Amino acid sequence: MAHSDERYVDYSAVGNADSQQVGCVRFKVAMNYSGTPGRDRWLFCITKSNNDIKNVIQLRHSKSGAYLRLNMYDKDGVQIVEHLCGQFLPVSGTEYEIEVNWDLTTGATRLFVNGIQNGSTYSGTALRDSNIGLLRIGSDYDAGGIDSNFTIDYFQIFSTVQHTSNYTPEPISETVYADDSPTIYKTLGDGIENIEEFISFVESLGLGNEGNVRYQLSDDGINWLYWDGSIWNSAGASDYSTAEECEAHMLDFDDSADKIYVKAHLISNGSQRVELDENQVGYVINTAPSIYAGTNKNVIYNIVMQPFSDCLFSDAEGNIIKAEWKEDGGSYVEIPQGAYATLLEAVQAFEYTPTYSGNKTLYLKVTDSYSASSEDNMVVNVNQVTVTINIKNTNGYNLKGVTFTPGDGGTTSSQNSPFSYTYLIGTHTAICTKTGYIDLSQSVSINITVSEVNFTITEKTPVSDLTISIDWPSNFHLGDAIRIPCTVDGDLTG
Repeated sequence: MAHSDERYVDYSAVGNADSQQVGCVRFKVAMNYSGTPGRDRWLFCITKSNNDIKNVIQLRHSKSGAYLRLNMYDKDGVQIVEHLCGQFLPVSGTEYEIEVNWDLTTGATRLFVNGIQNGSTYSGTALRDSNIGLLRIGSDYDAGGIDSNFTIDYFQIFSTVQHTSNYTPEPISETVYADDSPTIYKTLGDGIENIEEFISFVESLGLGNEGNVRYQLSDDGINWLYWDGSIWNSAGASDYSTAEECEAHMLDFDDSADKIYVKAHLISNGSQRVELDENQVGYVINTAPSIYAGTNKNVIYNIVMQPFSDCLFSDAEGNIIKAEWKEDGGSYVEIPQGAYATLLEAVQAFEYTPTYSGNKTLYLKVTDSYSASSEDNMVVNVNQVTVTINIKNTNGYNLKGVTFTPGDGGTTSSQNSPFSYTYLIGTHTAICTKTGYIDLSQSVSINITVSEVNFTITEKTPVSDLTISIDWPSNFHLGDAIRIPCTVDGDLTG
Protein backbone atom coordinates (compact mmCIF):
# COMPACT_ATOMS: atom_id res chain seq x y z
CA MET A 1 0.00 0.00 0.00
CA ALA A 2 1.84 3.06 -1.19
CA HIS A 3 1.57 6.70 -0.25
CA SER A 4 -1.24 9.18 0.22
CA ASP A 5 -2.23 9.21 -3.45
CA GLU A 6 -3.63 5.69 -2.99
CA ARG A 7 -6.78 5.11 -0.99
CA TYR A 8 -6.79 1.50 0.15
CA VAL A 9 -6.31 -2.05 -1.09
CA ASP A 10 -8.90 -4.81 -0.62
CA TYR A 11 -7.94 -8.48 -0.62
CA SER A 12 -10.27 -11.41 -0.44
CA ALA A 13 -9.76 -13.26 2.81
CA VAL A 14 -11.70 -16.28 1.61
CA GLY A 15 -9.46 -19.35 1.48
CA ASN A 16 -6.59 -17.63 3.29
CA ALA A 17 -5.47 -18.29 6.82
CA ASP A 18 -8.31 -16.75 8.76
CA SER A 19 -8.24 -14.95 12.07
CA GLN A 20 -10.72 -16.33 14.52
CA GLN A 21 -9.90 -16.87 18.19
CA VAL A 22 -6.16 -17.06 17.70
CA GLY A 23 -4.00 -15.39 15.09
CA CYS A 24 -1.26 -13.00 14.09
CA VAL A 25 -0.73 -10.20 11.55
CA ARG A 26 2.78 -9.07 10.65
CA PHE A 27 3.86 -6.43 8.11
CA LYS A 28 6.52 -3.89 7.25
CA VAL A 29 5.50 -0.23 7.17
CA ALA A 30 7.25 3.05 6.33
CA MET A 31 5.39 6.26 7.17
CA ASN A 32 5.55 9.33 4.95
CA TYR A 33 5.61 11.51 8.04
CA SER A 34 7.51 11.72 11.33
CA GLY A 35 6.09 11.68 14.85
CA THR A 36 2.40 12.32 15.45
CA PRO A 37 0.14 12.05 12.37
CA GLY A 38 -2.05 14.98 11.38
CA ARG A 39 -5.05 12.64 11.30
CA ASP A 40 -5.72 9.00 12.16
CA ARG A 41 -3.85 6.63 9.81
CA TRP A 42 -5.63 3.29 9.45
CA LEU A 43 -3.11 0.53 8.81
CA PHE A 44 -5.24 -2.56 8.24
CA CYS A 45 -8.65 -4.11 8.87
CA ILE A 46 -9.86 -7.73 8.83
CA THR A 47 -13.66 -7.98 8.60
CA LYS A 48 -16.62 -9.94 7.27
CA SER A 49 -17.30 -7.53 4.39
CA ASN A 50 -17.25 -3.84 3.58
CA ASN A 51 -19.12 -1.74 6.15
CA ASP A 52 -19.78 -4.74 8.39
CA ILE A 53 -18.46 -4.47 11.94
CA LYS A 54 -18.73 -8.20 12.74
CA ASN A 55 -15.39 -9.94 13.51
CA VAL A 56 -13.43 -6.74 12.85
CA ILE A 57 -9.78 -6.42 13.86
CA GLN A 58 -8.30 -3.06 12.84
CA LEU A 59 -5.25 -1.03 13.76
CA ARG A 60 -4.60 2.71 13.43
CA HIS A 61 -1.91 5.24 14.28
CA SER A 62 -3.84 7.79 16.30
CA LYS A 63 -3.49 11.54 15.93
CA SER A 64 -4.19 11.76 19.69
CA GLY A 65 -0.84 11.20 21.33
CA ALA A 66 0.62 9.14 18.44
CA TYR A 67 -0.58 5.90 20.06
CA LEU A 68 -1.24 2.67 18.19
CA ARG A 69 -4.88 1.73 18.80
CA LEU A 70 -6.27 -1.76 18.21
CA ASN A 71 -10.04 -2.27 17.81
CA MET A 72 -11.52 -5.79 18.04
CA TYR A 73 -15.16 -6.88 17.65
CA ASP A 74 -16.88 -10.20 18.26
CA LYS A 75 -19.07 -12.27 15.90
CA ASP A 76 -22.11 -10.10 16.68
CA GLY A 77 -20.39 -6.78 16.03
CA VAL A 78 -19.97 -5.89 19.70
CA GLN A 79 -16.65 -4.18 20.43
CA ILE A 80 -14.38 -6.36 22.51
CA VAL A 81 -11.85 -3.63 23.16
CA GLU A 82 -10.26 -0.46 21.86
CA HIS A 83 -6.81 -1.25 23.16
CA LEU A 84 -4.50 1.70 23.64
CA CYS A 85 -1.10 0.23 22.90
CA GLY A 86 2.11 2.22 23.25
CA GLN A 87 3.20 5.45 21.63
CA PHE A 88 4.68 5.16 18.14
CA LEU A 89 6.86 8.03 16.87
CA PRO A 90 8.10 6.96 13.44
CA VAL A 91 10.77 8.65 11.36
CA SER A 92 9.58 9.38 7.83
CA GLY A 93 10.86 6.82 5.31
CA THR A 94 12.12 4.39 7.96
CA GLU A 95 10.72 0.86 7.76
CA TYR A 96 9.28 -0.78 10.89
CA GLU A 97 7.98 -4.28 11.53
CA ILE A 98 4.61 -4.36 13.30
CA GLU A 99 3.17 -7.60 14.63
CA VAL A 100 -0.22 -8.11 16.29
CA ASN A 101 -0.82 -11.40 18.15
CA TRP A 102 -4.17 -12.29 19.71
CA ASP A 103 -5.59 -15.18 21.69
CA LEU A 104 -9.17 -14.43 22.64
CA THR A 105 -9.68 -17.85 24.19
CA THR A 106 -7.09 -17.55 26.97
CA GLY A 107 -7.02 -13.74 26.89
CA ALA A 108 -3.65 -12.48 25.61
CA THR A 109 -3.37 -9.78 22.90
CA ARG A 110 -0.02 -8.10 22.28
CA LEU A 111 1.45 -5.66 19.75
CA PHE A 112 5.16 -5.50 18.84
CA VAL A 113 7.15 -2.83 16.96
CA ASN A 114 10.49 -4.09 15.63
CA GLY A 115 10.19 -7.05 18.00
CA ILE A 116 9.63 -4.92 21.15
CA GLN A 117 6.22 -5.11 22.85
CA ASN A 118 4.39 -1.82 22.43
CA GLY A 119 2.10 -1.14 25.39
CA SER A 120 0.47 -3.61 27.74
CA THR A 121 -1.08 -7.04 27.17
CA TYR A 122 -4.86 -7.10 26.81
CA SER A 123 -6.31 -10.03 28.75
CA GLY A 124 -9.95 -9.99 27.59
CA THR A 125 -11.70 -12.94 25.95
CA ALA A 126 -14.49 -13.09 23.38
CA LEU A 127 -16.00 -15.25 20.67
CA ARG A 128 -15.20 -14.65 17.00
CA ASP A 129 -16.19 -16.99 14.16
CA SER A 130 -14.89 -17.87 10.70
CA ASN A 131 -17.15 -15.42 8.90
CA ILE A 132 -14.19 -13.49 7.45
CA GLY A 133 -14.26 -12.25 3.85
CA LEU A 134 -12.15 -9.12 3.54
CA LEU A 135 -8.65 -7.94 4.30
CA ARG A 136 -8.32 -4.17 3.78
CA ILE A 137 -4.99 -2.40 3.91
CA GLY A 138 -4.96 1.36 4.25
CA SER A 139 -8.42 1.99 5.72
CA ASP A 140 -11.00 0.84 8.27
CA TYR A 141 -14.02 -1.45 7.97
CA ASP A 142 -16.28 1.12 6.23
CA ALA A 143 -13.52 2.87 4.23
CA GLY A 144 -14.12 5.98 6.30
CA GLY A 145 -10.45 6.46 7.15
CA ILE A 146 -8.99 6.77 3.67
CA ASP A 147 -5.88 8.92 4.11
CA SER A 148 -3.16 6.27 4.32
CA ASN A 149 0.11 8.20 3.78
CA PHE A 150 2.43 5.24 4.22
CA THR A 151 3.88 2.22 2.42
CA ILE A 152 3.10 -1.33 3.60
CA ASP A 153 4.96 -4.38 2.38
CA TYR A 154 5.31 -8.09 3.22
CA PHE A 155 1.90 -8.39 4.84
CA GLN A 156 1.48 -11.81 6.48
CA ILE A 157 -1.43 -13.49 8.29
CA PHE A 158 -0.96 -16.47 10.62
CA SER A 159 -3.53 -18.73 12.23
CA THR A 160 -1.40 -19.09 15.36
CA VAL A 161 0.28 -16.69 17.76
CA GLN A 162 3.86 -16.05 16.62
CA HIS A 163 5.35 -14.31 19.66
CA THR A 164 4.43 -13.79 23.31
CA SER A 165 7.56 -11.86 24.26
CA ASN A 166 10.15 -9.63 22.62
CA TYR A 167 11.87 -11.10 19.55
CA THR A 168 14.40 -10.25 16.84
CA PRO A 169 12.78 -9.65 13.43
CA GLU A 170 14.13 -11.91 10.70
CA PRO A 171 14.31 -11.46 6.92
CA ILE A 172 11.37 -12.90 5.03
CA SER A 173 12.70 -15.97 3.23
CA GLU A 174 9.83 -16.53 0.81
CA THR A 175 7.50 -14.05 -0.82
CA VAL A 176 4.07 -15.15 -2.00
CA TYR A 177 1.83 -12.67 -3.78
CA ALA A 178 -1.94 -12.65 -3.82
CA ASP A 179 -3.36 -14.31 -6.93
CA ASP A 180 -7.00 -13.27 -6.43
CA SER A 181 -6.68 -9.81 -8.05
CA PRO A 182 -6.58 -7.53 -5.00
CA THR A 183 -7.84 -4.03 -5.72
CA ILE A 184 -6.65 -0.51 -5.03
CA TYR A 185 -9.31 2.18 -4.70
CA LYS A 186 -8.50 5.79 -5.44
CA THR A 187 -10.19 9.00 -6.57
CA LEU A 188 -8.72 11.18 -9.31
CA GLY A 189 -9.78 14.80 -9.76
CA ASP A 190 -11.29 14.97 -6.25
CA GLY A 191 -11.40 18.53 -4.91
CA ILE A 192 -10.87 20.13 -8.33
CA GLU A 193 -13.83 22.28 -9.26
CA ASN A 194 -15.33 22.87 -12.70
CA ILE A 195 -13.67 20.04 -14.61
CA GLU A 196 -14.99 20.40 -18.15
CA GLU A 197 -13.86 17.01 -19.42
CA PHE A 198 -11.32 14.26 -18.78
CA ILE A 199 -8.90 13.88 -21.64
CA SER A 200 -6.23 11.32 -20.66
CA PHE A 201 -5.38 8.41 -18.36
CA VAL A 202 -1.80 7.55 -17.40
CA GLU A 203 -0.43 4.47 -15.65
CA SER A 204 3.04 4.33 -14.05
CA LEU A 205 4.22 0.86 -13.02
CA GLY A 206 7.06 0.22 -10.60
CA LEU A 207 10.47 -0.95 -11.80
CA GLY A 208 9.93 -4.30 -10.08
CA ASN A 209 6.55 -4.99 -11.63
CA GLU A 210 6.11 -8.47 -13.05
CA GLY A 211 2.32 -8.81 -13.28
CA ASN A 212 -0.48 -6.76 -14.80
CA VAL A 213 -2.85 -4.01 -13.72
CA ARG A 214 -6.38 -3.70 -15.05
CA TYR A 215 -9.03 -1.08 -14.29
CA GLN A 216 -12.67 -0.39 -13.60
CA LEU A 217 -13.86 3.24 -13.45
CA SER A 218 -16.84 4.89 -11.81
CA ASP A 219 -18.36 8.37 -11.53
CA ASP A 220 -19.98 7.66 -8.15
CA GLY A 221 -17.81 4.99 -6.49
CA ILE A 222 -20.70 2.50 -6.60
CA ASN A 223 -21.41 1.58 -10.21
CA TRP A 224 -18.23 0.34 -11.89
CA LEU A 225 -17.66 0.45 -15.63
CA TYR A 226 -15.25 -0.93 -18.19
CA TRP A 227 -14.72 -0.29 -21.90
CA ASP A 228 -16.43 -3.16 -23.70
CA GLY A 229 -15.13 -2.20 -27.14
CA SER A 230 -17.99 0.21 -27.87
CA ILE A 231 -19.14 1.96 -24.69
CA TRP A 232 -18.41 2.25 -20.98
CA ASN A 233 -20.55 -0.62 -19.74
CA SER A 234 -21.39 -2.10 -16.33
CA ALA A 235 -18.51 -4.27 -15.16
CA GLY A 236 -18.76 -7.76 -13.75
CA ALA A 237 -16.19 -9.17 -11.35
CA SER A 238 -13.78 -10.08 -14.16
CA ASP A 239 -14.50 -7.23 -16.62
CA TYR A 240 -11.47 -4.96 -16.84
CA SER A 241 -9.97 -2.27 -19.04
CA THR A 242 -6.31 -1.80 -19.78
CA ALA A 243 -4.65 1.55 -19.14
CA GLU A 244 -4.42 1.96 -22.90
CA GLU A 245 -8.20 1.49 -23.28
CA CYS A 246 -8.86 3.99 -20.50
CA GLU A 247 -6.55 6.49 -22.18
CA ALA A 248 -8.13 6.03 -25.62
CA HIS A 249 -11.70 6.51 -24.36
CA MET A 250 -11.40 9.11 -21.59
CA LEU A 251 -13.35 11.62 -23.66
CA ASP A 252 -16.31 9.20 -23.65
CA PHE A 253 -16.39 8.92 -19.85
CA ASP A 254 -19.07 10.82 -17.92
CA ASP A 255 -17.43 13.88 -16.38
CA SER A 256 -20.49 15.31 -14.62
CA ALA A 257 -19.21 14.35 -11.17
CA ASP A 258 -15.90 16.23 -11.59
CA LYS A 259 -14.01 13.15 -10.43
CA ILE A 260 -13.18 9.58 -11.43
CA TYR A 261 -13.19 6.68 -9.00
CA VAL A 262 -10.58 4.12 -10.00
CA LYS A 263 -10.47 0.46 -8.99
CA ALA A 264 -7.10 -0.97 -9.98
CA HIS A 265 -6.93 -4.79 -10.06
CA LEU A 266 -3.45 -6.17 -9.34
CA ILE A 267 -3.17 -9.38 -11.34
CA SER A 268 -0.51 -11.93 -10.35
CA ASN A 269 -0.06 -15.69 -10.69
CA GLY A 270 1.15 -15.84 -7.09
CA SER A 271 4.85 -15.51 -7.85
CA GLN A 272 4.68 -12.21 -9.74
CA ARG A 273 5.17 -8.94 -7.93
CA VAL A 274 2.74 -6.21 -9.03
CA GLU A 275 3.85 -2.61 -8.57
CA LEU A 276 1.57 0.29 -9.41
CA ASP A 277 3.28 3.56 -8.60
CA GLU A 278 0.75 6.06 -9.89
CA ASN A 279 -2.28 6.84 -11.98
CA GLN A 280 -3.05 10.28 -13.36
CA VAL A 281 -5.91 11.76 -15.34
CA GLY A 282 -5.64 14.76 -17.59
CA TYR A 283 -8.53 17.20 -17.61
CA VAL A 284 -9.64 20.58 -18.89
CA ILE A 285 -10.85 23.13 -16.34
CA ASN A 286 -14.01 25.01 -17.22
CA THR A 287 -13.76 28.72 -16.46
CA ALA A 288 -16.71 30.43 -14.83
CA PRO A 289 -18.59 32.97 -16.95
CA SER A 290 -17.77 36.67 -16.78
CA ILE A 291 -20.68 38.98 -16.03
CA TYR A 292 -21.52 42.68 -15.72
CA ALA A 293 -25.04 43.44 -14.47
CA GLY A 294 -25.03 46.97 -15.87
CA THR A 295 -25.02 50.48 -14.46
CA ASN A 296 -27.09 51.65 -11.49
CA LYS A 297 -30.29 53.32 -12.62
CA ASN A 298 -32.53 56.15 -11.35
CA VAL A 299 -36.10 55.31 -12.31
CA ILE A 300 -39.72 56.36 -11.90
CA TYR A 301 -42.06 54.70 -9.46
CA ASN A 302 -44.44 52.10 -10.99
CA ILE A 303 -43.03 52.58 -14.49
CA VAL A 304 -41.81 49.52 -16.44
CA MET A 305 -38.04 49.63 -16.96
CA GLN A 306 -35.26 47.32 -18.15
CA PRO A 307 -32.77 47.02 -15.30
CA PHE A 308 -30.20 44.94 -17.21
CA SER A 309 -30.46 46.84 -20.50
CA ASP A 310 -26.69 47.41 -20.61
CA CYS A 311 -25.59 44.14 -19.02
CA LEU A 312 -22.90 41.95 -20.56
CA PHE A 313 -21.88 38.34 -20.00
CA SER A 314 -19.80 35.78 -21.80
CA ASP A 315 -18.13 32.42 -21.31
CA ALA A 316 -14.73 31.31 -22.58
CA GLU A 317 -16.29 28.05 -23.73
CA GLY A 318 -19.29 29.86 -25.21
CA ASN A 319 -21.95 27.77 -23.48
CA ILE A 320 -23.97 29.87 -21.03
CA ILE A 321 -27.29 28.06 -20.68
CA LYS A 322 -29.19 29.92 -17.94
CA ALA A 323 -29.69 33.45 -16.65
CA GLU A 324 -31.47 34.29 -13.38
CA TRP A 325 -32.33 37.43 -11.43
CA LYS A 326 -33.51 38.32 -7.94
CA GLU A 327 -34.12 41.26 -5.65
CA ASP A 328 -31.95 41.61 -2.57
CA GLY A 329 -33.15 39.01 -0.05
CA GLY A 330 -35.24 37.12 -2.61
CA SER A 331 -34.76 33.91 -4.56
CA TYR A 332 -33.38 33.57 -8.07
CA VAL A 333 -35.91 33.34 -10.91
CA GLU A 334 -34.89 32.26 -14.40
CA ILE A 335 -35.09 34.67 -17.35
CA PRO A 336 -36.05 32.51 -20.37
CA GLN A 337 -34.54 33.17 -23.78
CA GLY A 338 -37.94 32.89 -25.42
CA ALA A 339 -38.05 34.16 -28.98
CA TYR A 340 -34.88 36.22 -28.69
CA ALA A 341 -31.92 35.25 -30.85
CA THR A 342 -29.59 35.08 -27.84
CA LEU A 343 -29.93 34.76 -24.10
CA LEU A 344 -28.10 38.08 -23.70
CA GLU A 345 -30.76 39.87 -25.76
CA ALA A 346 -33.49 38.32 -23.61
CA VAL A 347 -31.82 39.51 -20.40
CA GLN A 348 -31.25 43.02 -21.75
CA ALA A 349 -34.95 43.22 -22.67
CA PHE A 350 -36.15 41.85 -19.31
CA GLU A 351 -38.80 44.17 -17.83
CA TYR A 352 -39.16 45.14 -14.19
CA THR A 353 -41.70 47.42 -12.48
CA PRO A 354 -40.53 49.06 -9.21
CA THR A 355 -43.43 49.61 -6.79
CA TYR A 356 -41.38 51.11 -3.99
CA SER A 357 -39.37 54.25 -3.39
CA GLY A 358 -35.70 54.30 -2.49
CA ASN A 359 -32.94 51.86 -3.38
CA LYS A 360 -33.09 48.14 -4.11
CA THR A 361 -30.26 45.88 -5.30
CA LEU A 362 -30.97 43.51 -8.19
CA TYR A 363 -28.73 40.50 -8.82
CA LEU A 364 -28.02 38.81 -12.13
CA LYS A 365 -26.51 35.30 -12.31
CA VAL A 366 -25.51 33.20 -15.33
CA THR A 367 -24.59 29.52 -15.41
CA ASP A 368 -22.74 27.51 -18.04
CA SER A 369 -23.30 23.92 -19.13
CA TYR A 370 -20.72 22.65 -16.61
CA SER A 371 -22.64 24.26 -13.71
CA ALA A 372 -20.10 27.03 -13.16
CA SER A 373 -21.87 30.29 -12.36
CA SER A 374 -21.07 33.95 -11.76
CA GLU A 375 -23.19 36.81 -10.47
CA ASP A 376 -23.12 40.60 -10.36
CA ASN A 377 -25.51 43.25 -9.11
CA MET A 378 -26.79 46.76 -9.84
CA VAL A 379 -28.94 49.22 -7.91
CA VAL A 380 -32.36 50.50 -8.91
CA ASN A 381 -32.97 53.87 -7.27
CA VAL A 382 -36.67 54.76 -7.40
CA ASN A 383 -36.33 58.50 -6.79
CA GLN A 384 -39.08 59.85 -9.07
CA VAL A 385 -42.84 59.68 -9.28
CA THR A 386 -45.26 60.95 -11.93
CA VAL A 387 -48.29 62.93 -10.74
CA THR A 388 -51.22 64.39 -12.66
CA ILE A 389 -52.47 67.90 -11.83
CA ASN A 390 -56.15 68.74 -12.43
CA ILE A 391 -57.56 72.31 -12.47
CA LYS A 392 -61.31 72.47 -13.14
CA ASN A 393 -64.11 74.98 -12.84
CA THR A 394 -67.31 74.31 -10.93
CA ASN A 395 -68.86 72.73 -13.98
CA GLY A 396 -66.10 70.14 -14.02
CA TYR A 397 -64.39 71.44 -17.15
CA ASN A 398 -60.59 71.34 -17.24
CA LEU A 399 -58.96 74.71 -17.79
CA LYS A 400 -56.70 75.22 -20.74
CA GLY A 401 -53.65 77.44 -21.09
CA VAL A 402 -52.49 77.06 -17.47
CA THR A 403 -48.99 78.39 -16.96
CA PHE A 404 -47.17 75.74 -14.91
CA THR A 405 -43.95 76.33 -12.98
CA PRO A 406 -43.01 72.94 -11.38
CA GLY A 407 -40.93 74.37 -8.54
CA ASP A 408 -38.13 71.83 -8.89
CA GLY A 409 -35.97 73.84 -11.27
CA GLY A 410 -37.87 72.62 -14.29
CA THR A 411 -38.93 74.90 -17.15
CA THR A 412 -42.17 76.91 -16.96
CA SER A 413 -44.64 75.79 -19.61
CA SER A 414 -48.24 76.19 -20.76
CA GLN A 415 -50.38 73.17 -19.95
CA ASN A 416 -53.91 72.06 -20.55
CA SER A 417 -55.48 70.46 -17.47
CA PRO A 418 -55.09 67.62 -16.73
CA PHE A 419 -51.35 67.38 -17.22
CA SER A 420 -48.63 65.15 -15.77
CA TYR A 421 -45.22 65.87 -14.35
CA THR A 422 -42.47 63.67 -12.90
CA TYR A 423 -40.97 64.80 -9.62
CA LEU A 424 -37.99 63.68 -7.62
CA ILE A 425 -38.85 62.36 -4.18
CA GLY A 426 -39.01 65.49 -1.97
CA THR A 427 -41.07 68.66 -1.38
CA HIS A 428 -41.70 71.11 -4.22
CA THR A 429 -43.79 74.30 -4.54
CA ALA A 430 -45.49 74.51 -7.92
CA ILE A 431 -47.25 77.61 -9.28
CA CYS A 432 -50.21 77.28 -11.64
CA THR A 433 -51.33 80.58 -13.25
CA LYS A 434 -54.41 81.07 -15.40
CA THR A 435 -54.70 84.38 -17.24
CA GLY A 436 -58.08 85.67 -18.41
CA TYR A 437 -60.19 83.69 -16.01
CA ILE A 438 -63.04 86.17 -15.31
CA ASP A 439 -60.87 88.92 -16.77
CA LEU A 440 -58.37 88.65 -13.95
CA SER A 441 -54.92 87.08 -13.54
CA GLN A 442 -55.11 84.32 -11.06
CA SER A 443 -52.39 82.01 -9.74
CA VAL A 444 -52.66 78.93 -7.57
CA SER A 445 -49.75 77.87 -5.37
CA ILE A 446 -49.57 74.16 -4.59
CA ASN A 447 -47.11 72.60 -2.16
CA ILE A 448 -46.46 69.20 -3.73
CA THR A 449 -44.84 66.71 -1.36
CA VAL A 450 -43.55 63.60 -3.10
CA SER A 451 -43.01 61.00 -0.37
CA GLU A 452 -43.41 57.37 0.48
CA VAL A 453 -46.96 57.70 1.83
CA ASN A 454 -50.43 58.19 0.48
CA PHE A 455 -51.89 61.67 0.57
CA THR A 456 -54.97 63.85 0.81
CA ILE A 457 -55.37 67.35 -0.63
CA THR A 458 -56.94 70.11 1.45
CA GLU A 459 -57.17 73.57 -0.08
CA LYS A 460 -55.74 76.13 2.28
CA THR A 461 -58.23 78.73 1.05
CA PRO A 462 -61.26 76.91 -0.39
CA VAL A 463 -62.77 78.52 -3.48
CA SER A 464 -66.33 77.71 -4.46
CA ASP A 465 -65.94 77.59 -8.23
CA LEU A 466 -62.47 76.02 -8.66
CA THR A 467 -61.19 72.55 -7.75
CA ILE A 468 -57.54 71.57 -7.62
CA SER A 469 -56.44 67.96 -7.28
CA ILE A 470 -53.37 65.80 -7.84
CA ASP A 471 -53.56 62.21 -9.07
CA TRP A 472 -50.85 59.89 -7.74
CA PRO A 473 -50.22 56.24 -8.59
CA SER A 474 -52.92 54.33 -6.79
CA ASN A 475 -50.49 52.00 -5.04
CA PHE A 476 -47.64 54.45 -4.55
CA HIS A 477 -46.90 53.24 -1.03
CA LEU A 478 -48.97 52.25 1.98
CA GLY A 479 -48.72 54.50 4.99
CA ASP A 480 -50.25 57.45 6.80
CA ALA A 481 -51.85 60.35 4.92
CA ILE A 482 -50.17 63.73 4.56
CA ARG A 483 -51.62 67.11 3.68
CA ILE A 484 -50.80 69.07 0.55
CA PRO A 485 -52.03 72.61 1.27
CA CYS A 486 -53.14 74.80 -1.66
CA THR A 487 -53.22 78.61 -1.58
CA VAL A 488 -55.21 80.75 -4.00
CA ASP A 489 -53.94 84.18 -5.02
CA GLY A 490 -56.48 86.60 -6.56
CA ASP A 491 -60.23 86.68 -6.87
CA LEU A 492 -61.36 83.39 -8.34
CA THR A 493 -65.01 83.88 -7.44
CA GLY A 494 -67.67 85.36 -9.62
